[in-house]
Amino acid sequence: MNEEDVESAISTVEKVAKRELEAGRRVIVDITGGRKTMSAALFAAASKLGLEVYYLHLRDQSYMNKLYPLVPRGVQKLVKLR
Repeated sequence: MNEEDVESAISTVEKVAKRELEAGRRVIVDITGGRKTMSAALFAAASKLGLEVYYLHLRDQSYMNKLYPLVPRGVQKLVKLR
């Protein structure tokens, strides 16, 4: 995806999510990683489709860019945005 073409990204995410929903799967969106434009596209598409959206907040920024399994649970907070 071209990260500067947010409308195209939204369309792609909607297409994939709809396909999964039609197959009877539950679709949950995590906007934690990636570029800001991609997170915005994910959130927009998820909102249009009524999907759950989550963000993993780090209470201690010294763990930023560490591998997930190496981050203590005590500094993580899973936030439901939608």
